[in-house]
Amino acid sequence: VAFSCFRRIWSYAVFWKQRYQRRVREAVVSTQSTGGLPPKCVRTCSGNTGKGTTSWTQSTDANMDYVYTDIDLSPCGFTEEPNVVTSIGGTSWMAHAKGYGACYQRSATKCRIFVEFKSSHSSDSTMTKATEKEWYIMWIAVGTHDCRN
Repeated sequence: VAFSCFRRIWSYAVFWKQRYQRRVREAVVSTQSTGGLPPKCVRTCSGNTGKGTTSWTQSTDANMDYVYTDIDLSPCGFTEEPNVVTSIGGTSWMAHAKGYGACYQRSATKCRIFVEFKSSHSSDSTMTKATEKEWYIMWIAVGTHDCRN
């Protein structure tokens, strides 16, 4: 009886696992029906702003010490605003960086990332840390594009 019960539970687990995996797979790779308009396909695009070469701009807000950089998404060919996930890299002190996970002024061709440096162990400005420690932004974007391109 115990083996039969285990076998039934196992088969349900396998069934739900396959059903879930299939749904996720279909959502990721399927094209969307657009009712006579050009079809849309999902595209994944990734890159980084360049270790040691990222163009950081100092904030103009006197009350805040942050820098920002733009991610150029134009080579990806998105037709709409993509979903963008970002992370920060460099040689050190990235754990004290704040804000790099949020994408502002997002469009099909760009995304702006603001970074603020906060640490009780250093009085350096954000610009100093970003340039000295070669901070850069790594990113992955997922969005739609015209299937014909």
